[in-house]
Amino acid sequence: MLNDLNFWLRDLIFPLVLVNFIALVFFVVINHLTLKRFLSRITFNFWIVLVLIFFASLLIRISLPILHHEMFIDEPWYMEAGKNMLFTGSQGHYPKSIGWPFLIFIVFLIFGVNNWTAIYASLFFGALSVFPVFLLSYALTDKKYLSLISASIFSLFPLHIFWSATAETNVASVFFTAMSMLFAFLYFREPSRGLFWLTMASFAFTAQIRPENYILPIVFLIWVFVIQKKKIFYGFKEILSDGLFSKTLHKYIGPLLFVLFLTAPNLIQVLHFNVSLNAYENVTEGAIIKPNWSFDNLIKNTLNLGPELFQTFDELIVIFMIIGFYYMLKNRRKYAVLLVSWFLVLWFTYFISFLDVLGGRSRVYLSFYPIFSILAAAGIWLAMDKARSLFRDAPPKAIPFLMMGMFFLLLFLNIGPYIPRASAEKVLETRIPEFMKRDIPYDCMIISGEDVIIKSTTDFNSIATEEFLNLRDKDKFFSEHKCVLFFEDMYCFYRKGFTKKLSECRELKNNYLTEEFLTYQNDNIKYTFYKLSNNK
Repeated sequence: MLNDLNFWLRDLIFPLVLVNFIALVFFVVINHLTLKRFLSRITFNFWIVLVLIFFASLLIRISLPILHHEMFIDEPWYMEAGKNMLFTGSQGHYPKSIGWPFLIFIVFLIFGVNNWTAIYASLFFGALSVFPVFLLSYALTDKKYLSLISASIFSLFPLHIFWSATAETNVASVFFTAMSMLFAFLYFREPSRGLFWLTMASFAFTAQIRPENYILPIVFLIWVFVIQKKKIFYGFKEILSDGLFSKTLHKYIGPLLFVLFLTAPNLIQVLHFNVSLNAYENVTEGAIIKPNWSFDNLIKNTLNLGPELFQTFDELIVIFMIIGFYYMLKNRRKYAVLLVSWFLVLWFTYFISFLDVLGGRSRVYLSFYPIFSILAAAGIWLAMDKARSLFRDAPPKAIPFLMMGMFFLLLFLNIGPYIPRASAEKVLETRIPEFMKRDIPYDCMIISGEDVIIKSTTDFNSIATEEFLNLRDKDKFFSEHKCVLFFEDMYCFYRKGFTKKLSECRELKNNYLTEEFLTYQNDNIKYTFYKLSNNK
């Protein structure tokens, strides 16, 4: 059934995400006075500091990690979908969430089609995330200095730095998630139909970036109950007594139906992909067969991987998170409950899944970082407040600020060991499209294990090894292409879960005449283009 629905609805996904994005911008404009009122509470000096944090965050993400594609074959899929949207107005055969490819489409439209463009877009969203994190922290705590600390901590999470230097979806997802939560909280503070529409449009677009973001409305409903439970009770009685049911229905159901209309085709596509993905069987090549989601996964992942989440950054942050949670419980109990509910929903969503065999699983931890940065900032704020009470007189009153400066210095100096090292094979694979544009004639037909790596950001004609080996008339193929190159890349060497690609490469080299054409090397990793002919 999902397959049939996906077949009939998938052509609507790109037009609907475009409508969703336009609606999001439209409702930002509609609510500009409300947003301006909130932003005007932040003085010019704080904006200057926040901009400096943004540029520092951008510089760190450009200079510390190696820019590369970490997730093959996902990242080329995103870029190919963005390229297809640009030139054909369709996502093509892309099977996953449409939001990030749509953003890549916008970037390609402005800056041209290039895999480095997609990576730099992720870098930009990574650095830009300090703004919604700051604003969300300020909305929750009403403390500007604390919010600056929160934004600073967020900018220094090592895994966020690492994944910002790739073209994966998670960094952009965190940015839009923080924005959505900010809009939701502003709605609670100043309920209006316009803000509700804005919140729903933002939730819809965020959900289309990553599938787990479809759970954000659950967090929203929990927040509604926690913040407005008394209003809900009395409002419900008023609705029933005064006959306002149809009016209330129109006020809330309209935006909800609009969101469902915009996101349903993407949701069906995502469900179709994930339900048909036998994660354990694929990764272990049939050794393990079990459901992708189960309570057994939840228990085992919680016990085995739960501690890993808190080991991906400096332990000082963990200490201040605990202190900050105490501070929030004591001074902002209601908002502490909001953060805890957000955390628990994320935890359940991730840990009930096939997280233990998910490639690049550290990227999902990024979703927790806005929560962690707010709690850690609250802990630092409490520690500084206690220090200020101990050192009231000058010059010792500067000691709390010196302590905070030392904390961030230590945090920065300790980033390196927590940033994963990009593998030489993935760094080299990332540069292949660039090398091809420079060195290979455009009339050459390329045969490769995963031809989407080539097609995603170049104009070369390419075909996958499996498709080539299944051709009935190979003589015709060679007669139609004067230049045929076989690309021996990382898929032609052993990779867990890709032994079929390895055997295809071996079959091709054994049955056809190959002559070395170009070889590229990074450390001890070599990838080679061979001239291929049909007369072995």
